[in-house]
Amino acid sequence: MSIRPKRRTVRRCCACVVVLSMSLPALAASDAQRLPRPRPAVETPAPAAPNETSARVPKSRPSDGAQAEMTAWARGVESHFRAAAAELEAIVPAVEQDIRADAPGEIAAAAGLARIPRPRPEPSALLAMAKPGAPVELAGAGLSPRIAEPEDTACLARLAALGVAFTKQAPIEDGLCWVEHPLNVTSLGSGVAIVPEAILNCRTAEALAMWTRDVLIPSARDLLGATPKEIVHGSAYVCRTRANDPDAKLSEHAHANAVDISSIAFAERQRLDIADRDMTSGEGRFQVAIRGGSCAHFTTVLGPRSDASHATHFHFDMAERRGGYRLCDLADTNFVGVEEP
Repeated sequence: MSIRPKRRTVRRCCACVVVLSMSLPALAASDAQRLPRPRPAVETPAPAAPNETSARVPKSRPSDGAQAEMTAWARGVESHFRAAAAELEAIVPAVEQDIRADAPGEIAAAAGLARIPRPRPEPSALLAMAKPGAPVELAGAGLSPRIAEPEDTACLARLAALGVAFTKQAPIEDGLCWVEHPLNVTSLGSGVAIVPEAILNCRTAEALAMWTRDVLIPSARDLLGATPKEIVHGSAYVCRTRANDPDAKLSEHAHANAVDISSIAFAERQRLDIADRDMTSGEGRFQVAIRGGSCAHFTTVLGPRSDASHATHFHFDMAERRGGYRLCDLADTNFVGVEEP
């Protein structure tokens, strides 16, 4: 027990004694008033006159001697408690001095015990993903069971109408990474293939096919005078965290909900790599156009100058956020050359 709690206990005891001493006389008086009344002696009543009532017996009251005795008893109790409190107050300093001399380290430890932060939990094996594609072992129990979602037949019908070439795959369940209804996509329709074939969910494949038809092909025709024939991607489904950081959240790639476009091949000209380039050139204006047009189809758009990890490709995904919020980062698309303005 530390020093301050002991002194606080002594003060509380003294306060209780004072309150008790002040209240005892009143309690004694009230108890005296509640003493049982003596029963009157049984006597044969005399016959009363026709219009005369019997005399009433007055209530008995405690004698002055009994009340004085109770008051003296209360004062004796008060004196006893005051003496005990004074004795305890005299003992505490000596005890405190002995504790300081014998165990100063224990006092310091007890005083700081409440301020010691709780130890951080050990890193969970659930997030121990070191590289893309590495399986994640579920070492712990108690995870909420995942409810299987039905196949989106309407989305599949829209993909067929867009001319997307795909085959259904078995569900992917790789530790924390899972895809309920993956599709192996080889063509996005409109005569544009995706190389290599990409594992995407239906929603992301549909957005990519619509972006190809409505943004990529018209921009290439108007700004480059060329026809796209292939979209080259760096990754679609990959079981990993964001930026391969073991402490980060799962990437949208882990649910086949994202695609990274690294270059675009054309029928009439050489391939164009996504890069930090001169935006006043024809290729630069084309890159600005297809990046800006993607914001209408994807909920996340990142690319060169977003950060170092996206310097050589476009990252498109269909992440769901509160209120339908979209992260469309167009960076500084008016710069000239690769140097910062």
